[in-house]
Amino acid sequence: MKRPLAMALLLSSASVYADLQQAILAFEQGEDKQAQSLFEAASEQAEAKIYLSRIWLAQDADKAEDWIEQAVAQAPQNAEAHFTRGVVMGQQAGNSVFSALSYAKKSLQSFNRAVELAPDNSEYRQGLMSFYLQAPGIAGGDTELALAQVKELESRDQRAGMLARLNYLSAGDNQQDYQQLLESAKHSMPGIPDFYFQAAMQLVQDEKYDLAIAEFKQAISQPASDQESLNSRYTAMYQLGRASVKGEVHIDEGIQALENFLEHAPKNRKLPSRQWAAFRLANLQQLKGLKEQAKQGYLALQSSHDKKLAKEVKKKLKSL
Repeated sequence: MKRPLAMALLLSSASVYADLQQAILAFEQGEDKQAQSLFEAASEQAEAKIYLSRIWLAQDADKAEDWIEQAVAQAPQNAEAHFTRGVVMGQQAGNSVFSALSYAKKSLQSFNRAVELAPDNSEYRQGLMSFYLQAPGIAGGDTELALAQVKELESRDQRAGMLARLNYLSAGDNQQDYQQLLESAKHSMPGIPDFYFQAAMQLVQDEKYDLAIAEFKQAISQPASDQESLNSRYTAMYQLGRASVKGEVHIDEGIQALENFLEHAPKNRKLPSRQWAAFRLANLQQLKGLKEQAKQGYLALQSSHDKKLAKEVKKKLKSL
């Protein structure tokens, strides 16, 4: 009798694992409704609870908090659970008035615990560093502790360390050092789009769209030898098109970049929304005088579940 029972348990475990992997794939592809349904079916698993917290964070931070507290209670040695709790509590701190300090302390505690459990994970250290840089002193913000995390990252991961150093300098007052290091990074770490991309985004913020587009083109031209760099390349395509819309410059290049993004970029939640890319493409077609193409683009987006996008599409249709 024990053998059939053991086999049944094994098959059940394999089924739960397969369902969880399917849910994770849906989540990574940005299919949140499908992912949520699958994760809820596997919600006895701590990993499913972590992902449910991430999904709910964009909709209802209180529900996200409930899920991640359950995950941490179930799996107290899970670094990802603590890191996600740090993100959730950080957002709660930003949304709260009377409980902001309490939430901020929980966020810091969680980021620290994630780093303790997985000291070589660059993302966790970057989260802790960002907290120290952004939080007020009363809530645990501390530039010296942020710098300590920068140095830890530099000793473990060259690219992550360089990006952390740049973020640290950008948050301070010495923009000259930031610019010098950014230029140095482009040449000392060739083939990586990240630094051209970061330079371009700074230029967009300064409304220097012609210069920004030149930097985005440099980012796109880099070979991108890993998935992180490939994501930067695809994101640069989208942002080039967006900069073209914002500045009403280099319209043809913007159209080409967005068409390449829509044709080649995979479904990936780490990349810009494909619907927003289609909207920016329609913007550029409208600027170029291709009103019928722009109209068809807008009409295809008017039933979007993204409320902000649907509102913008409605405005554009009225302007045609």
